[in-house]
Amino acid sequence: MKPAVFVLFAAMAAAAEVQEPRAGVVLDAAGNAREMLGAAAAMVPGDVLLSGVRALAASSKILICKTDSSVAFNGVVFDAPQGNAVLGLASEGAVAWFSGTRQFARVTELGLEMLPATVDGEVMAVTLAGSLRVLVKRDDGVHDLSIRIADGATERDARLDLEFSAAVLFPDGTAVFSTESTLTVRTAAGDRTIGAPSAVSAVSMMGDDLVNVRAATGSLALRVSSGTLSALPEVNP
Repeated sequence: MKPAVFVLFAAMAAAAEVQEPRAGVVLDAAGNAREMLGAAAAMVPGDVLLSGVRALAASSKILICKTDSSVAFNGVVFDAPQGNAVLGLASEGAVAWFSGTRQFARVTELGLEMLPATVDGEVMAVTLAGSLRVLVKRDDGVHDLSIRIADGATERDARLDLEFSAAVLFPDGTAVFSTESTLTVRTAAGDRTIGAPSAVSAVSMMGDDLVNVRAATGSLALRVSSGTLSALPEVNP
């Protein structure tokens, strides 16, 4: 695979000292990875970092994006299986599930490392912290799997007691689940349920402690630690 650098990401990093701090990155309605600047409760749109994006996940240190036939990791672009992907962050780097080829990969600045793990069902969310953690939807419900990355063996298979349509997994074990009308934050301390102002269609990790919630009335930022929802400004493509 031949890496290439997309210029806007580098320009964003160079300008970080002279503009408002980056709060997160969202997938806008035009399919752009767009940075959001400022405080979580009063963000303003920043630059488009990459166009033609199908999925993304971001923290303060990592931005991973999937386009039709590539993965961009912190500005370095690698060839990748064509089509959609489920992306998550890892304790080091990121992890991807390529739905077309049904493959998992660890992603770093060095490229993609395909993992010897296979699952049956629809992958809804993924993260990597020691073991691969995967939420998989099957006929009998959603299963929470822990998979050993050395040989792909399943270490845990637990069926969840919660119905949801989309989810985000954090490397520290925190999970955010969404239905059409609610968001549930699950930690080791228990669950917190937050009412959504309109029908939720998708969620993605947009930054440290932040999840982007895409709803019928617009885009929102969920502060995971507090359960606070803030409306994000509309962006005209």
